[in-house]
Amino acid sequence: MARKPAKERRKFKRRMSPYDSFQKKWLNNEGKETKILFRKNWHCCCSPFRKAGKIKSESVMPKIILLAEPEQAVRESICTLLGDEGYKCVCASDGENAIAALNVFRFDLVITEVQLPCLPGITIVEKAVYAPSHPPVVLITTYPNIDTAYEAMKLGASSFHLKPLDFSSFVRSINTLLTRQRVSA
Repeated sequence: MARKPAKERRKFKRRMSPYDSFQKKWLNNEGKETKILFRKNWHCCCSPFRKAGKIKSESVMPKIILLAEPEQAVRESICTLLGDEGYKCVCASDGENAIAALNVFRFDLVITEVQLPCLPGITIVEKAVYAPSHPPVVLITTYPNIDTAYEAMKLGASSFHLKPLDFSSFVRSINTLLTRQRVSA
């Protein structure tokens, strides 16, 4: 049986994984073209666990969490904390990167700061509600505001945490949200 010419063969679009590199272009708020290169292995905290034997099988896929946080120190500490719990963490430093990642990948959970550069965290809540995987959204903030919390919950956010984070209750709420999502799926 002869192979079809290259033009007639079906081309299957491979699904992007968080470990692929790609370049995304779009117009930012000022109307200028923005180009962002998402690098291979953005920030993955689960590899030490595979080496240590905590994740026994390749078939057990850890949950992937999108973290949108402008402060690098807070971002790294939350990613380390989530990595210790066995989750993979993909980090974004501003709202545009978070929306771009949300449009390309399927996340199990989204954690976002309310006050992000470029786009506010409320916009990420709106986009996550309409994402194909419908991930639950956790908001964190330094400056508590009842109106913001009410609006976020009305839009579909699952929980609201204040900085400085109480890590034990933060991890407990994340585990509860991911367990609830797995049961409902």
